[in-house]
Amino acid sequence: MKHLERTEYTQDQKTVISIAAALAAVSLTAKVDTPLWPSSLGAPPPLGLVVLLIGLTLAMIHYNGVWWRGLDETTRHAHRKAWWIGGNLGVFAGAVALVALLNNGVTLTEPLLHGPAAWAATGFLCLLGGQAVGYGLALLLNRRAG
Repeated sequence: MKHLERTEYTQDQKTVISIAAALAAVSLTAKVDTPLWPSSLGAPPPLGLVVLLIGLTLAMIHYNGVWWRGLDETTRHAHRKAWWIGGNLGVFAGAVALVALLNNGVTLTEPLLHGPAAWAATGFLCLLGGQAVGYGLALLLNRRAG
């Protein structure tokens, strides 16, 4: 039975598992407030959460580099083209959608209404979401076209 067989991990996989376990342990145990947190940003988050987020960010950067280097040139070109065309059109669509919603009197949910930083984050997420959707659609259409 294949699902009961023991999995052999490579050294890289063992390293990733060890780092992930260490990040999880730190995030669960480090409950002290983050030092040097600006008071203008409100209450500081737990230090463990900050360490976990930084670790995950670095892991994603590393993984994306490994993934990108493993692609052939044709696939890289397809991704660059989809990011340029779809990403730009998606940013435009996200901006238009945000302005249209706000001009038509749509009320955003309560947590997004607290101060200029929240408005900036809302706008950023609308643009980033549009960019990601545009990239995905452009990549899908590029693959379907051949």
